Amino acid sequence: TTSYGGTWLSYPLFWANKLHFYISGLSFYNFPYLFGYLFSLGVYGSRDKFGEDFFARYQALLRDTGRMTAEDLASKHLEADLTSPEFWCETLEALTPRVDAFEAVLAEASENGITVQIRKAAGQKCERCWHYESDIGEHAAHPTLCGRCVEVLA
Repeated sequence: TTSYGGTWLSYPLFWANKLHFYISGLSFYNFPYLFGYLFSLGVYGSRDKFGEDFFARYQALLRDTGRMTAEDLASKHLEADLTSPEFWCETLEALTPRVDAFEAVLAEASENGITVQIRKAAGQKCERCWHYESDIGEHAAHPTLCGRCVEVLA
C-alpha cells in the first residue's frame, strides 16, 4: 500500500482489526476519530489552495493545536469555517475516488463468484484491547481480559 507515503501500513487490512473505526453504536467513542480523520483530510486538502505557503501554515496550525479550538485553528490557518457544511462537503468529496475503488473491487469480486462476509469474531471481547479472544475469563486476577493484556499488565 502507499498509505503514509509508503512508510507504514504494509498490512492492507489494518483497519479491519481496529474496531473503533467502524463500531457505529459507540458514537461518543467514534466521533473524535471521525472528526480527526476528516479534519486532517481537510487540512491536507488545502495544500493546493495555499501552495508554497502551506507548510508554514501547517506548522503554525500544529503549534496552536493545544491552545485553540478546532474552529479557531481552521479559521486562522486554513481560512475555513468548520461550522459551515462547505468544509466538510469538500473533504468528503475527496473520498469519492476511494469509495468508488472499493465498490469496484466488491463488484469485481462478485462477478468472479467471491463473496464478502462480515461476521462476529469467535470468543469474547477483551475489555482492555477489544479483541475477541477465546481465553477471556481464564485469568482469575483479570477475568475480563485476554491473555495478551494480562501479560502486558503483569
